[in-house]
Amino acid sequence: MDMDKPYQNDATTLTSSNLPTFTDHAWQPSYRTGRDDLATDFYAPAMARATRIERTSGYFRSTVFALLYEPLQGFLARNGHLSILCSPYLSPDDTETFHALLRQRNDGQEALTAFSRQAFLSEVKALFNGAHGDWHQKILGGMVRHGFLDIRIGVLRAGNGLFHEKLGVFHDAHGHRISFKGSVNETFSGWGLQGNIESIDTFYSWLPEDAPRVDDHHKDFLDVWEGRYQKVSTLTLGEAIDAAILEKAPDDPEEARALLARYQSYRAKSGVRIVGVMHPPDNAAKTLTLSEQEDDQAPDKTNQWPSGRVAAPHQAVAIKAWYEAGQRGIFEHATGSGKTFTALHIIRDHLRQQGVVLIVVPSTLLMKGWFAELSLEIPDANVVRVGGGHNRWRSPGDLEWRMQRPSQKHPLVMLATMQTAAKKAFRDRLRRLSNILLVADEVHQLGSDLHRQLLNLNMGSRLGLSATPERFGDPDGTAILMHYFGGIVGAPFTLSDAMSAGRLTQYHYHPETLSLNAEEADAWEELTEQLREAIQKGPRDENGKPQDNQRTRLLKIKRSRIAKKAAAKTRIAKEIIEAHYAPGQHWLVYCEDQEQLGEVAAAIAETGIAPWVYYADMAGDPDATLAAFRRHSGVIVSIRCLDEGVDIPEISHAIILASSQNPRQFIQRRGRVLRRSPGKHRAHIWDALVLPPDTENDIHGSLTRSELLRAIEFAEHAADQGGGASRLRTLAASLGLSVDEIYGLAEPDTEEDE
Repeated sequence: MDMDKPYQNDATTLTSSNLPTFTDHAWQPSYRTGRDDLATDFYAPAMARATRIERTSGYFRSTVFALLYEPLQGFLARNGHLSILCSPYLSPDDTETFHALLRQRNDGQEALTAFSRQAFLSEVKALFNGAHGDWHQKILGGMVRHGFLDIRIGVLRAGNGLFHEKLGVFHDAHGHRISFKGSVNETFSGWGLQGNIESIDTFYSWLPEDAPRVDDHHKDFLDVWEGRYQKVSTLTLGEAIDAAILEKAPDDPEEARALLARYQSYRAKSGVRIVGVMHPPDNAAKTLTLSEQEDDQAPDKTNQWPSGRVAAPHQAVAIKAWYEAGQRGIFEHATGSGKTFTALHIIRDHLRQQGVVLIVVPSTLLMKGWFAELSLEIPDANVVRVGGGHNRWRSPGDLEWRMQRPSQKHPLVMLATMQTAAKKAFRDRLRRLSNILLVADEVHQLGSDLHRQLLNLNMGSRLGLSATPERFGDPDGTAILMHYFGGIVGAPFTLSDAMSAGRLTQYHYHPETLSLNAEEADAWEELTEQLREAIQKGPRDENGKPQDNQRTRLLKIKRSRIAKKAAAKTRIAKEIIEAHYAPGQHWLVYCEDQEQLGEVAAAIAETGIAPWVYYADMAGDPDATLAAFRRHSGVIVSIRCLDEGVDIPEISHAIILASSQNPRQFIQRRGRVLRRSPGKHRAHIWDALVLPPDTENDIHGSLTRSELLRAIEFAEHAADQGGGASRLRTLAASLGLSVDEIYGLAEPDTEEDE
């Protein structure tokens, strides 16, 4: 196994310019209880800047997080990962019983494993049955389930002692590391101000004299974690402990993050000491707020956030442009560029002016994500969810009362699905409200016939967010959106911009061309003939150009699915995985439907790799499947796994067997594959391109043009763009198509749902 991979979704360096760094803080060479506050002076500022923490400890208690909830919130917001290797607590009686058992049994290693896991399980149950146990079970379970925390057990292979090494390595997003060694266990008493008397020595990778020691500490951790240290057996928790920890775990990572914010508030009110964070200085361009437009009434001009994040230059520039445009406009920012965090600056400023905010999203998945962000960054807000199974807003008079009396201490944010927000019952409640900010995430969705009913309301301030604001194949819907929101404000932040700024990873693009088999080719030609006849008989515009109707759209969908489900794609997926997959990687195979998913999963299983399977209405728990995939890596075979609201940044390899012809869809999905994750230096995308049997007589809107449109777009932005893009342009020319023709004749993907 790779030396730089102590756990499945780990790795080395994440370079994101707007994330905090260790080098902006004044550190000491050592820390000692009495002279220093170990939690406030060392652990909190280190966690507040880290993206990964590796820790060996004699003991671990999740109560340590009662001390560190604020920096932990920021750590989780950065998708941080904490790896802890610890010992089960063995009393003198336990130790005597254990060694007596070993003398009686021949299977010493199995006895060691079983006894150690049972001892650890007893500790877990005692913690959950103690004070605040329900909180600890949910928080610990959420962290484990969603890949934020990985715990392993270390036990000596021989002798009467315990694994009692106390070592830690912190990693930030810029490749810097801090290591420490000393007497501190990972417990409340260990790090707490009034706990044990402890001391640690600390070392910093950016200091030449410390770098070799940091490297040694990191290697020492990996040796034990991966089971290479001969004197220690390294055990995973096992099914019984997993079941106990995960029993009450939140269903999704956003809920797990929100739970931390609520618990910190609860414990602080109970008088428990909560370690705060001295946030790193904000070197990015400052956000312009209403107060900076000569409004002296704004209560606060600080740009600090509980997560420790700071605005990147493109975010600050966009916010300034939005204010200069009269508090209206759409941000055209690529997936992964931080659109939500950009919008939170405007939302926070509006709430400080005692305004009310309405955020509308197209899916319950995005609602969960927004709720978690609001809980983390604006924890005092009163967030009322509307739709997605949340019906509190329907209480007669309750919503109106809150809107008419906005509280400065607990300002009102309404977080709604577009489907519910567009209904008359909800719209009628907003008509008399003047000081309201509308934020529309994935704003292009608001232009559909159903959702655009919300645009009949005269909102004051308006902000739209989308990587692709224009509605593909719907110029009227696009025009309505642009008029209502005031068009694009600020310069678009493109995919290339995001990769150059380090917000998205670079990628290699591997197009794979294939042909239909004889049966598929016959079906294709038959549908092509039917489509030709339907177009000849169908309506035409004033210039004589054929117009789509229900018949032609249905035929195009049927024909498109022949290519999307071509039998050769299953073989190609299997061959790619056989040739390129390595353990510890996260792969996604994107399928058209359940039938193709089953065929591909079976083919991959023939290689000896047991694939994960995911689709929205699958049996069991889809969220748990995604969380387990993130934790354990492997290959996931899926339908629509990277649509709006689904975020798996660990995915580094993707095979596209079924891709939308709609540029909005495939650009968005590509952006999600390119999200940054620790150790993900490059992404790889394989794309199965189908050539129809008769390209010479292929008619308007053919799959050939749409396939090549996507392929050339992908190739031109790839790290290896020269060869790939050139080869695809040559292919287009060999088919008698110019690139202008390809871009001009690609058709809307009418089967995509809004």
